[in-house]
Amino acid sequence: MKIIASVNPNSFSENKVRKIILAGADIIRYNLGYQITDENIKNILEAQKIIDSLNSSTKILVDLPSNKTRLGSFDEFKIEVKEGEELIFKSASNSISCKNFIPVVAEKLGGDVTVNQMITIANGEVSVEVIEIIDTGTIKAIALNKGTIYSMCSFNLMVNEDKYLKAIEEEIKKIKTIKIDYLALPYINKKTQEKIYKLITENEFKEKIMLKIGNKEAIDDIDTICKETIFDAILIDRGKLGVNTPFEQIGITQKLITQKVRENKKQVFISTQILESTIDNFIPHKSEILDLTNMVLDGINGIILCKETDVGNRPAYTISVAKKIINAVKQNRYKINK
Repeated sequence: MKIIASVNPNSFSENKVRKIILAGADIIRYNLGYQITDENIKNILEAQKIIDSLNSSTKILVDLPSNKTRLGSFDEFKIEVKEGEELIFKSASNSISCKNFIPVVAEKLGGDVTVNQMITIANGEVSVEVIEIIDTGTIKAIALNKGTIYSMCSFNLMVNEDKYLKAIEEEIKKIKTIKIDYLALPYINKKTQEKIYKLITENEFKEKIMLKIGNKEAIDDIDTICKETIFDAILIDRGKLGVNTPFEQIGITQKLITQKVRENKKQVFISTQILESTIDNFIPHKSEILDLTNMVLDGINGIILCKETDVGNRPAYTISVAKKIINAVKQNRYKINK
């Protein structure tokens, strides 16, 4: 089972990337949703230098963003919000202090939402309800639960399709200027997917391609998707599934997609909240141990560590825990099959 470690805003230091590689990550993932592509390319080139200096076989995965809005950057990097707390969100790429406002990368945020609308942030860790549209670029919302909001995380509003495709086209052209090993594409819908496939074909991508499943449209079209020849693997994006589909169905959805993908002899990867408790805990939550155990038994080809390595301050430990659980299952699975 491959271990993919995400490297994002909190992980760009050479020392941290080196630790991730030495800990045994098979692939390093760069999410283009977090920073402009030029900055990501610079960081990827730096990672490749470290890989070469260590004589490592670690690969590079570039993950194209989905058609969702993101928060801008803020100096605090993360903020804690309380249930019932009123928050100001404003169209902007940056905010010196979230006490003034939380930035959202959207041209006219006030025109994109309605009063009483619920919006999930990141993978649903925090949800807010819009209570006032102050002006075309500013809204007031109330937190529906306590939690942590991170700089540049998803603010789950849809982006205009034409604008999204234009941005994707620009990013694909820039990615072609460097050597990578894997490219992850989000599944939006049939119409948009055809256009993205065309961009990939026109740019003659030779890298292995993963297709991310994170919405109802993808689930409904899974039989057709599994027969596509343009990509090599399916990535079950549990973070997106958790906010785009009923959360209580994620478990059965994961099982059904895994079965379909394996029947079509493609590889399947799973991301989001694999071992998130190890950001702080020495021993992972028992539910996470069981979750990863089932993935190994189901024949999953790889896992993607997200917050564990891009936000956490000890990614090497999480990778070592993942390896320990995976190896334990492999060594003892014969006991189950007796």
